[in-house]
Amino acid sequence: MGSQWQHLRLPDDARDADVRRLYTRLVQSFPQQRRVSIVHGDYRIDNTILDSADANRVRAVLDWELSTLGDPLSDAALMCAYRDSQFDLLVDLNAAWTSPLLPAADALAHRYLVASEQPLAHWDIYMALAYFKSASIAAGIDFRRRMRGSDDDADLARQAVAPLIAAGLSGMTT
Repeated sequence: MGSQWQHLRLPDDARDADVRRLYTRLVQSFPQQRRVSIVHGDYRIDNTILDSADANRVRAVLDWELSTLGDPLSDAALMCAYRDSQFDLLVDLNAAWTSPLLPAADALAHRYLVASEQPLAHWDIYMALAYFKSASIAAGIDFRRRMRGSDDDADLARQAVAPLIAAGLSGMTT
């Protein structure tokens, strides 16, 4: 099971079994990397500046501290996973990325496929990884609040972890 989880988990964490299942499935079924590009690592509308005259045009992408080299499908999948309403619990507000005014995750994935002219090979695995990453972020937020001795809103991020892990598990077809 991921080493980060070992540091973030609650004592006797009831979520351990599901985290272990998702982690094991990801490790056993992750495909060989087919493409390499710069991957943002946190791509979502909250990290963009849109054109004031055309909201469909991204003028800049901000917040690059998680960037790396990798398969661009990981950014596309994370962008789609962020559409999940559980993300609101991570940021403790109604996030722009979960707005019903934006296309649904499936529509975003299709738009990515069309724009990139690349197949969404192993999409279920990339989505499961995106949910695992989101759950780890939620657990990290909860952990930092607990370490500060602050319980205000700590349970919000904590509440998001199990549903995000479940979404990762339910989407994997392999």
